[in-house]
Amino acid sequence: MRLRLASGLPVFGLLSVLMGVGPQASAVSSSSTGPVFAQISGSCAVTTSGGAKCWGFNNTGALGDGTTINRTSPVDVSGLTSGVAQISVGWGHTCAVTTSGGAMCWGFNRNGQLGDGTTTNSSMPVQVVGLTSGVAQISASRRDTCVVMTSGGAKCWGHNNFGALGDGTKIDSSVPVDVLGLASGVAQISTSRSHTCAVTTAGGALCWGHNEWGYLGNGTTTSSSKPVGVSGLSSGVAQISASGTSTCALTASGGVRCWGNNYYGLGVASTDTIVTTPSDVVGLSSPIAEISSGGGLCGLTTFGGVKCWGGSGPPIDLGGLTSGVAQISYPSCVLMISGAAMCLGNNYYGELGDGTKISSTTPVNVIGSAGPSQPDTSIKRSTDTLSLDRGIGIYNATTKNQGVTTKVAAGSFATFNVVVRNAGSATDSITVGGCSSSSGFVVTYRSSKADITADIVAGTQSTGTLASADAYSLNVRIQATSATVSGSKDICKITAASANDVAKTDVVRATLVVQ
Repeated sequence: MRLRLASGLPVFGLLSVLMGVGPQASAVSSSSTGPVFAQISGSCAVTTSGGAKCWGFNNTGALGDGTTINRTSPVDVSGLTSGVAQISVGWGHTCAVTTSGGAMCWGFNRNGQLGDGTTTNSSMPVQVVGLTSGVAQISASRRDTCVVMTSGGAKCWGHNNFGALGDGTKIDSSVPVDVLGLASGVAQISTSRSHTCAVTTAGGALCWGHNEWGYLGNGTTTSSSKPVGVSGLSSGVAQISASGTSTCALTASGGVRCWGNNYYGLGVASTDTIVTTPSDVVGLSSPIAEISSGGGLCGLTTFGGVKCWGGSGPPIDLGGLTSGVAQISYPSCVLMISGAAMCLGNNYYGELGDGTKISSTTPVNVIGSAGPSQPDTSIKRSTDTLSLDRGIGIYNATTKNQGVTTKVAAGSFATFNVVVRNAGSATDSITVGGCSSSSGFVVTYRSSKADITADIVAGTQSTGTLASADAYSLNVRIQATSATVSGSKDICKITAASANDVAKTDVVRATLVVQ
């Protein structure tokens, strides 16, 4: 069984980002020279060399870099630049399994969720007590953490007010405790804000903890501090994903069944606010290979696309991702087959990892995951006071989803701001080219007030050496002459080509229309 552990944005937040902020891309390319990331969980990932990297919100030290500074691009987790097998991001803390089977955690620790025997936060990884080896899988949530051992046993630690540790008590524990009745036979585990679920090696589903909204799926709303069977799922379950508001299970046949809080929609036929037993998600036109139900309900199709559901509508494609995806994860991040990581949605703290704090309705590449070389060009009108850059994290030579258009009167002009970023993982020098003046239109280019028109038109303007995530800016001014007739149009393409890899070119488009 392929284990992919993920959770997502609350469905109302995720779908509003997808449907209410701007156009969606129909397809997204993540050009990459080779895999950089092997596994992703939230705003952390494991590299193909076994290192752990994180980005985004860091107020509690959850990035593990020894600071509490938010990061807009990936940073190394202290002491874990190699030897990491799996990573799991919670809501304030992060945990990893090493290649030797040990468990390490870092970040917020008020309820003992780091498992080091204390309740002291740590901005660097600490060893989970008693788990230096033998760990097969780890799942971090808001206030607790659970593991599956190589023996098939389940252990949990952290917050236990509702019995989410499964040890028969409601007492917090800062060290791992055994889940009652699950000393063996566990294949996968998923923990959430207040309840936990597991899949057995026989394909059955078990849950325990808080059950006010039917999270446990046993037909009741009674909480339980020890595992209970999920109704109708004693076999045939391939994966389970618990969230703060619901639980979903992936069946061996590729179907999805969900239960819990249905206020914002579970994608099921029932209109009841509380769904206490598993119900089929309707409208999934293709089999699902992996699920994520961290509030946002999404599934990876067997064709490599991402479908999300909830609310009153049918499942929709996530940000134009219809193919090429290998793994989905919280918060709205994916791992592409190429090894590139892409994220979309809110970016207040840098959680998209693209070197900015600009939210995006289409997936953008996480800095350094686009391969050693990758120019990334974006464009917006200089009059736009909002962050309306087009093309961030989208790489193509067709300018699809990478262009802006503005209208002016004859004799007037418009200025466009272009930013060329080094989105690759290695230092690069990017060559910039652009259109020349044409009949009825005069085009000029400036950078730092210097006129660079001749070099841009010749296609020889260099950004100079750019470290990974560094950027070069220029302005494009297109002037319509006074004789230019109404309806005339000038389409100007600006190209950015990597010096390290000439095959890597990104293109944006500025269009001026005369009214």
